[in-house]
Amino acid sequence: VQEEVATLQKTMAEMDKAWETERDGIMKAYREERGGRIRYADSVNAALEAPLAANEMTAEWLRSIKQNYTDNERKTTPDSPERVRNSIANRLSWSNVPGDARNLLQTYNSNLAAASQARQELTRFTEDIARSSHQPDYSDQKQQLEWRQQGLTSMEAQLAEASKQASWKVHLFLLQLLYAAFRVIVVVWVLGIALQAAWLGVDIAGNVRAIRDRQDTNPPATRDEGGCTDA
Repeated sequence: VQEEVATLQKTMAEMDKAWETERDGIMKAYREERGGRIRYADSVNAALEAPLAANEMTAEWLRSIKQNYTDNERKTTPDSPERVRNSIANRLSWSNVPGDARNLLQTYNSNLAAASQARQELTRFTEDIARSSHQPDYSDQKQQLEWRQQGLTSMEAQLAEASKQASWKVHLFLLQLLYAAFRVIVVVWVLGIALQAAWLGVDIAGNVRAIRDRQDTNPPATRDEGGCTDA
């Protein structure tokens, strides 16, 4: 796991370094590309407005199409421009607008959708979006690194706990050994006292017996009436 973390950290460092170097240019290019879409759509539609506004029917459709996109962009959560475009295109397909004028209106509708989409993308544009487009693997690599680091931290915590438990078990084992040794010493000491007491009792009994034996062998002298003792 440590090797995997080290490899991912190296990869992330290289990607971070590359992004720091390329970020400003990439974000500038993103904005310019979306701005180019808007300018192109607006320029084409500007050329279409004159012929469309010349006819009352198409002029009404022109105002309606513009209002649809304006209302959508004012929403707190706008619908996708593609959805607005499809809705208008469907209504146009069932209208009685002549074919050529209808095609012009469909083109106008599509250009407004493209410009609206580009504006939404610019509004939501962030560095993370630009980076995910330029480095699509970055988010996955970052997540993998976080998971590996969490796993490594968990393993280290488990090893530390296991080491702590092992240390406690060693201490407990040593205490048990000391307690067992103490019990052996106490038992030996008690046995020693008991043996010494038994030996002392035997020795006293032997001495008493020896004294009695001497008394039996040498009875005390008796005195006669004249006060003389037997020779």
